Amino acid sequence: MKLLIKDNKDKLYLQISDIIFIFQHELGIPDSVKQDFNGKLRVKTTRGLDDTPYTFKMFTDPATIEYVNSLEYLIDYDEYKQLSVHDIYEKAYLLQDKKQELAVSFNKLSLKEREKKQDVVQLCDELDFKILSLRDLVWFKEGSISMIIPGSKRAKKNEKKLLKQHNPKI
Repeated sequence: MKLLIKDNKDKLYLQISDIIFIFQHELGIPDSVKQDFNGKLRVKTTRGLDDTPYTFKMFTDPATIEYVNSLEYLIDYDEYKQLSVHDIYEKAYLLQDKKQELAVSFNKLSLKEREKKQDVVQLCDELDFKILSLRDLVWFKEGSISMIIPGSKRAKKNEKKLLKQHNPKI
C-alpha cells in the first residue's frame, strides 16, 4: 500500500511488502530507485523496533516517487480508506474475475503462443498482489492486523514517544 503526503516536500510512504514485491517482479528498476529502496530495507530499525511487511517507509526522492506512482498494482491508501469492508471485497472480487478471464484465455493458447504472452503471467501476479493488499486493508479495518498509517494520530503519537525515548530532554 502506498500513501502520498503533499506538503512542503512530497513524501511517499510505501510498505515493505510492496518494496519486496517490486524487487521480485519488476525489470528495469532505475538504479537510483534500487538504492533508495535498499537504504530503507532493514530487519531492525535504528530505533530497535522490528519492521513488519506492513511497516511504511518514507521516500522523498522525486524519481522514486514517480517510479512508484507508475506501478498500477500498488493500492493507494487514499483511494480505499473511506470504503467499507464490503466495498473493498467487491473491488477484490472484480480483480479476481479479471484474473480468471486472463487465465482462461491464456490457458486456451498453444505452448508457442503462451511463450509470447508472458506479460499475461506477470499481470496475473500483479492482480494477485493487489488482491492480497486489499485483503490486508480489510484485516486492518477489522482490527486483525496493526498498521501505523503515516500522518494519522497514532503515527504522530508514536513518533513523539520514540523521540522522547532517544532524547529524554524533550
